[in-house]
Amino acid sequence: MACIAAKPVVDSIELNVKDKANVVRLNIQSDIGQLYASRFNARTVPTFVMLDAQGEVAWTMVGRVEEKRVYVVIGN
Repeated sequence: MACIAAKPVVDSIELNVKDKANVVRLNIQSDIGQLYASRFNARTVPTFVMLDAQGEVAWTMVGRVEEKRVYVVIGN
């Protein structure tokens, strides 16, 4: 349910950062979702992971996403 609650916030983030960042959503029940959940040590849903230009983890948020915090992190 937390993912469903986060959807409008993630939709807004995706719209507002489209020129600076890509938003990728993964279903952790899919094979690829499980692969990335393991790679980024995501044990709680939702987990938000921001990667830098080199593909390294720059920031992680678990649980309810704070939209304003995302903008601060990416400098938007």
